[in-house]
Amino acid sequence: MNKLIIFLFLLLMSCEKALYNSKEGVANEKYRYYNKNFTLPEQSSLKTKGVYICVSNELFDYKVESYKNNYLERTHPALKGNIPSKDTVIAFKRYFYCQFENNGKWKQSGGFYSLADLIKEVKKMDKEQNYDIYKIENDSVFLESYNWYRKRFTYRNGVVVSDTIFLKDQKSSKNSNTVKYVYYPIEL
Repeated sequence: MNKLIIFLFLLLMSCEKALYNSKEGVANEKYRYYNKNFTLPEQSSLKTKGVYICVSNELFDYKVESYKNNYLERTHPALKGNIPSKDTVIAFKRYFYCQFENNGKWKQSGGFYSLADLIKEVKKMDKEQNYDIYKIENDSVFLESYNWYRKRFTYRNGVVVSDTIFLKDQKSSKNSNTVKYVYYPIEL
């Protein structure tokens, strides 16, 4: 019986890994905001010759015993190889980006632990990959993305002010959930 349970567990884990690694795209036509004739208006404040970067100040609650059990094969990136000898709280920064194209497509990132790593990743981006869709009305931007893991669309609204975009989830009514992205010119 134990072997059967272990076998089923391993089978489920391999299916989960296969699902996680198969980032299937969604046809553009399935996006609510998709407009095949979209062209970014010339007077738009939205910039497409670089990326918008968000810097998140975060805390890692380091516990010696927990760390020994959960990080056996790698270190937490916030520690930068410096493993504390006692419990502590470590402050660190994570960097996220949004990149916009003139054709109504956009891309977002997960968190990077250094600005240099983010820039290196942006420079090697594949322009042919599946991007998400946005629409723009004056200085308001409406983002639509497909979460391939959960198999559903998510929506965020934002406003472009000079070199900054303020974004928040459409379902959120709290202003504290607004995230600030600042434009960073970068040769793509």
